[in-house]
Amino acid sequence: MLVQELAHQIDRNVQGGNVIMKLDMTKAFDKVSWSFLSIILQKFGFSDAWISLVMSCVTNCWFSMVVNGHLQGYFRSEQGVRQGDPLSPSLFILAQAYLIRGQEHLYQQFPSLRYKTGCSLPISSLSFADDTILFCNGRKESIEKVISFLDHFQAVSGQLINQSKSSCIVSKKASQSRKHIIVRVARFRVIYLSPISACQLVKEGIN
Repeated sequence: MLVQELAHQIDRNVQGGNVIMKLDMTKAFDKVSWSFLSIILQKFGFSDAWISLVMSCVTNCWFSMVVNGHLQGYFRSEQGVRQGDPLSPSLFILAQAYLIRGQEHLYQQFPSLRYKTGCSLPISSLSFADDTILFCNGRKESIEKVISFLDHFQAVSGQLINQSKSSCIVSKKASQSRKHIIVRVARFRVIYLSPISACQLVKEGIN
């Protein structure tokens, strides 16, 4: 499996070491900004008529609450795509493409950010639905650039990374000082790659 093969390269002897970031998005489908989604559809080249039709379906969303056994009023949603709607997974994936493509563009600008594998095929991230795994270099400057882009992504997309559930996976060879730098800059907990965490990472990549 690709995730497993990349995880096996985490111990490569490179400056700063290799780091794997596992991102957990808070209520991913519920947080997508409608204006951001509309812009993304434009960037993908969809026609204005089609975008208008899709956004009409997305934004025409109302809820009512049950209070003491009785329905009370209607409340209009202001963001997100509805889970269970056949259109929502595709729209969410298109929105997430901004994260994946933006990350790759960042690595093209700064090749030193890349996760070193020794092969000629560079991989910056893997994603399935709302599960995203990023691969990067562990130097302080590298982590700062990656986190800066993630902060930008959250600001423009409406998405919110759950810092308490996200993590940075590092090699057992990583020093305590390296670990402390990553924790301070990334604001994610740091765990060492073990056979158990490697299997969990592969399982999450599959699921």
